[in-house]
Parts: sequence; C-alpha cells; structure tokens
Amino acid sequence: PAYPLVARRQGLQGRVVLDVEVLDIGLCGQVNVAQGSGYEVLDNAALNTVKSWHFAPARRAGRAVTRWFKVPINFSLKDSAA
Repeated sequence: PAYPLVARRQGLQGRVVLDVEVLDIGLCGQVNVAQGSGYEVLDNAALNTVKSWHFAPARRAGRAVTRWFKVPINFSLKDSAA
C-alpha cells in the first residue's frame, strides 16, 4: 500500500494484520483488522488498499471456494523511498 503522507511525516511505522475474506470470484469480501499497528492512519491505509485487491481464490476439489486469510502489511520507513 502507499505510505500515508501524514504517517511518513510523523515517522510512524508498524505492522497491520488483516483478516481477509477472499470470495470464490477472487474479489475481497469482508476485511477486518486482526492486529493493528497502533496507528489508525496505517490501519486504514491497509484496509482501504486490500479492499481493492484481486486474489486467486482458494480451490477445493478443483472448484473455487470462499476462504478467510491473514494478510500482513508492513509499513516501514527504512524500506520505502522518501
């Protein structure tokens, strides 16, 4: 996800873990914060970005099925361009 400018300016970093429902058609269903970063701005950036992602759905017996997955998102200033 794009690093929120306000978080970058304030030097905020953290890890967000999301519970993501991946629908059988590869789109996101529900998305919830399983473990927050401690900063609402980072948690919201992760939520909003993942909601727009497309996934390869899980398969059971060759058929696409809806499943829940944990998706970790790291926000680190040392790994991103200034």
